[in-house]
Amino acid sequence: MSRIAGLAVALYLVGCNVLSPAETTPFGSGGAEGTTGGLSTATTEAITSSPTTSTGAVEMSTSGDVSTLVPFDSILAALDHPLIETGVELNGPGGCNEGFLRDDALLLVVVIQDTYDQDSLGGPYQWAKALYAVKGGDEDAVSALVITSDADISPSLCFPGEPPSYAKNRLRLFGTDYLKHGKVESICAPSYGEFFEETAAQVAGLCDQFIPQ
Repeated sequence: MSRIAGLAVALYLVGCNVLSPAETTPFGSGGAEGTTGGLSTATTEAITSSPTTSTGAVEMSTSGDVSTLVPFDSILAALDHPLIETGVELNGPGGCNEGFLRDDALLLVVVIQDTYDQDSLGGPYQWAKALYAVKGGDEDAVSALVITSDADISPSLCFPGEPPSYAKNRLRLFGTDYLKHGKVESICAPSYGEFFEETAAQVAGLCDQFIPQ
């Protein structure tokens, strides 16, 4: 099984420059160094639900441990599109995510989790619709890479030779059935580099046709 407990990331791509996979540049001015497998981080803002948020990253939650098994509750809340209105605007003036949401940016969501997300509110359809709403309904301005358990399909890298689990992985359904530009891979794969390279190529194609709203 995977060694990763859970990670949810949302990236805004302001520019459409693509770096080689080995290149590393800051996450915005004064931000943390990082490699995004070919994505241009020089003009990228990031939010993460890992236990410790890197310097310059955007907060995923206003309180508590953000390393949870409900990545979509955290992602949608951080983007001010929770499925249940909270009255809290993290991206408004003075909010901890002020300046993150921009009209001239693509939105890339990356979820890495070795368990199902059975507890976030709503479901794959509602998650996708909420993300599209963030970008004014533009389905070509949102893409996602989901690296998660493949226990619900056969053959399975995580559970070779075993039948698929009865419960369906909602993270998988989100990426395969409800998001126009979604990509889903097994968290038990020996490496993830190829997944990020393919996602970078997909994003480059979306950049070619992107019209800021």
